[in-house]
Amino acid sequence: MQLFDFYTILLSAILLCSIYSLMAIGLSLIYTTMRIFNFAHGTLMMICAYIVWTLIDNRGLGMSMWPGVFIGVVVLFGVGFLVEKIIVNPFLNRRNGDMIVLIATMMAASFLEQSSMLIWGPQLKRLPELVKVHDLSLLGSNLSGVQLLILIIGPVFLLGLGLFLKYTRIGLAIRGVEQNRRFAQLAGIIPSRINAITFGLGSSMAGIAGVLMASKSLMTIQMGGEPLIKAFIVLILGGVGSMGATIIGAFIIGLLESLSVYFVGLYWTPAILFLVMIIVLTFKPTGIFGDK
Repeated sequence: MQLFDFYTILLSAILLCSIYSLMAIGLSLIYTTMRIFNFAHGTLMMICAYIVWTLIDNRGLGMSMWPGVFIGVVVLFGVGFLVEKIIVNPFLNRRNGDMIVLIATMMAASFLEQSSMLIWGPQLKRLPELVKVHDLSLLGSNLSGVQLLILIIGPVFLLGLGLFLKYTRIGLAIRGVEQNRRFAQLAGIIPSRINAITFGLGSSMAGIAGVLMASKSLMTIQMGGEPLIKAFIVLILGGVGSMGATIIGAFIIGLLESLSVYFVGLYWTPAILFLVMIIVLTFKPTGIFGDK
């Protein structure tokens, strides 16, 4: 492997890490707070991309770029909030509630995908360029404006989420429910309200990832399926509950994916990632950085 190829692989891994981190952090936030796995996470990511496309494309409302992106992410927060209230919350405290919720989110994903197909149709779409800058040279590789945006936005939003959880009243309430739901209730926190906010917040993180993905490749109704699997693998590898572990796990997965594409080809990559996940679960069921 030449030095130029190594830098290209490293840059690709960092770009993938930025997107996978946003997806996985949203999943992790929902899981650690509510103890459920949201199978509609990838579908919500797709919906945000299509909402933003509707807002900013000339065939839609033709809004300015960044106001459209902001409104799309806010709308997705509302969609996630409603999904939790309507589909998740009624089953949380029932017997076998976690299994029912798992199936309910799968049902929601299917319903939302089919509804999206009726609204937007099967035609491929693409977001306009989010930034218009000339290609930059970094580590010997050409870096497009969209790639530069991904490198910046991912860390910025992850840092923002960390500060939100640490310094705001709602963030502290989310952490309180995550650590001890009963004590949080005694402190006056309403867990059902926090659940809905958390679900909406996690959905928004997925939405940001969806917009970034749609800005660099064509959009399809099924575009959320593969990132959902990658986010799940990231959580398994890094361990649930730590933002730092999730980011490191996302970088490892991004690096493995970039290396496998370089050496053995794109179609072998999923098998290699699942093999790594099996090995990790065999020797460290809580993930590489998870608690014992």
